[in-house]
Amino acid sequence: MSQADIKLLTQSFTTILKRRLRSPLKPSNIELLYRGFAGWGKDEPARLYGLLAPECELIVPDSIPYGGTFRGPDAFVGWFTHELWHWFDEFTSTLEGVIDAGEVIVVPVNVKALAKNRRTMDVHNLWVYEFRGGRLLSARIYADTAVLRDVVAGMSASMIGDRRRRDQ
Repeated sequence: MSQADIKLLTQSFTTILKRRLRSPLKPSNIELLYRGFAGWGKDEPARLYGLLAPECELIVPDSIPYGGTFRGPDAFVGWFTHELWHWFDEFTSTLEGVIDAGEVIVVPVNVKALAKNRRTMDVHNLWVYEFRGGRLLSARIYADTAVLRDVVAGMSASMIGDRRRRDQ
């Protein structure tokens, strides 16, 4: 899929959501997710609290410094608004598409970030969101954890390659 296709898909998705948000119909899980994350950023919980089930959990791979399982609305929101920002000065996550499977929504994203150590990253991640009764029950990220870990640790792919060559 080309960048133009992705841009068109994102624009179409946004247009459909905006149109449906004005509709009196019960919102879909995609719409709820869009509403919940609109305006997200550092120290800005957006509208996540209204979306989250009391028993919600956020699952981030343990192999990265800011990973773990975060249970409950406060911990869930805290990861997005505070924990992540202990490691990054800039962080943008751009929607690349949406797969709607009803109670499960799959969202591929492109993440561009500047770590506190001034290392940059440009990676593609996949989020899986699970809903029950119109509330977000869980969110799990699938990511290139080696890149994420190495960026916050101050390593680059070329440094890793150099180390491998020395070890041979």
